[in-house]
Amino acid sequence: KFQDNQLRIKAMTWLSENSNRSLDISSSPTQIAQKLPANTLATFTTHDFPASWHNAPPPWQDTIRQGWQTITGLNLEEEVLPWLDGELAVAALPNPQARLNVMSLVLVAQTQNRPQAEAALAKMDQFVQQNRAWQISKDNQITTWKMPPGIPLGQHGWLDQQTLFVSLGPSVNQALQPQTTPPLTQAPLFRQVLPRSGSSQLFVDFNSFFNLRQISPLLPHLAPSLDNTLQPFQGLGISGQVRNRWSQEYEIRLSLNPSN
Repeated sequence: KFQDNQLRIKAMTWLSENSNRSLDISSSPTQIAQKLPANTLATFTTHDFPASWHNAPPPWQDTIRQGWQTITGLNLEEEVLPWLDGELAVAALPNPQARLNVMSLVLVAQTQNRPQAEAALAKMDQFVQQNRAWQISKDNQITTWKMPPGIPLGQHGWLDQQTLFVSLGPSVNQALQPQTTPPLTQAPLFRQVLPRSGSSQLFVDFNSFFNLRQISPLLPHLAPSLDNTLQPFQGLGISGQVRNRWSQEYEIRLSLNPSN
């Protein structure tokens, strides 16, 4: 239905009758978006990453597993998933101070096993140093990967005792500090399209993405037909919840720009 300048859709997906899979149920709302800055371009968050990983389609798992090992050198199943046991967010953040306005990709995750997570991060540092010839520098518990002659390519560190971040792109640690910027959960657009928290959420700020793309030649361009379809929209919010062992429900909100 259309209400308050928004297109609102409720949807449901379910496993086929012949499926040998079942869904893990996680009913608690995700809160980790509070760790992201208000100018976040897009993010996917989940309250319970182990459940979300279990519920993800196998082809998605294969793609993520292979991509993670290519980038970090870590075996996802053996060296990451055992300690990745809490909330998780994957986000795209703008970097107005960076050359060519390049955005950063960031993973923010909570863990109950910090020693195991730190061991994985140390092994990841060793991999990028030996296999990519990147330089490693450390400052105030923040590790930065650099390409000669010192261009930052990524970072990782801890936001609190149980929350770590790993990023690719220009430095983002200042943007993730709560005292320097209001959180994403206070951003008006985020509150418009995601008025209620689900166990998993997807948020996209179309206006900020399109505005940044005009001044950043490195941002990807969409197919013209998709680009034209999305231009009238201000933002997207999808809130998901597993109802039972075989079905999930979603609330989708597409907010139109005021002129539309």
